[in-house]
Amino acid sequence: MNMHEFNINQALVCFDLSDSDEKLSEYLNFITPKLHIASLFFLHVIKKPDFLSAMTGAEKTNIHSEFVLNEDILKLFRKNIESKISNLGDHFTEYEIQEGSPANKILEAVEEHHADLVVIGKKSGTDSNGFLLKSLSRHCKSNLLIVPTQAQQKIENIFVAIDFSENSGKALQKAIQLNYQLREAAKISCFHVYEMPDLSYYKINKTYDQLRNIIEADMNEAFERFLKKYAPDMGDMIQKKSILRTQLSTAGQLVSLCDEYKADLVIMGAKGHSAINSFLIGSITEKFIQMNEKSAVLIVR
Repeated sequence: MNMHEFNINQALVCFDLSDSDEKLSEYLNFITPKLHIASLFFLHVIKKPDFLSAMTGAEKTNIHSEFVLNEDILKLFRKNIESKISNLGDHFTEYEIQEGSPANKILEAVEEHHADLVVIGKKSGTDSNGFLLKSLSRHCKSNLLIVPTQAQQKIENIFVAIDFSENSGKALQKAIQLNYQLREAAKISCFHVYEMPDLSYYKINKTYDQLRNIIEADMNEAFERFLKKYAPDMGDMIQKKSILRTQLSTAGQLVSLCDEYKADLVIMGAKGHSAINSFLIGSITEKFIQMNEKSAVLIVR
């Protein structure tokens, strides 16, 4: 891996033709040059009317034949994108409108177009596309960039969530690669959220504070080994901190840290230490995506 390059050959960009597309377009104008994206494939998926799902047989065939996609929609879709996103002439671009399940169609398009990045917006204060984001975060085989409507068009602080796994190492390396491509280098901060064990199950000759000091010392050593492996000769330039989880969930703690440290971009590995592949996604990343409203999130595969 070239530590100095973060290139995207094919980005699949998902628009839903709502007001949130405006913010996603603005963010694309900002981020596309920094990710060195070569090709852009724009996709909008029209969900089939709910009543069609309840029909079967000839009845469904007859009524479905009345619903034919208007060819002018694709022209309007393309015109809308070209009016909002600058420098499209620098990229190979494709546009497509499909009908069906948004999650399934996006995942199929990832396979068909060999996309190495999916870009999708997240609406603020609503869970209307929560199921879609959940499905993509679990099943998408490419990197996934989620852009909330409140995300700022700047990268001054990059936040990397760490659990000392190989996948969080990949996330840190992507942060470093991206940082080399920024006009002005951002601050990279790595955070690990840990929990104290329930001492009621053990006999131990240490006080709570003594045990916490031991755990924190071990965490610091683990951080040093982690940085030496995944960011050699760069450890002094990366802020690192282990945080004891408080009353908040781990995902909630990460959101709080993002607010405190004014994270513009959060980079997370898709999988953690668990032998169950979806463990980190299911228990932490998925909840973080749902709760986060302000920071763009890049999930690294």
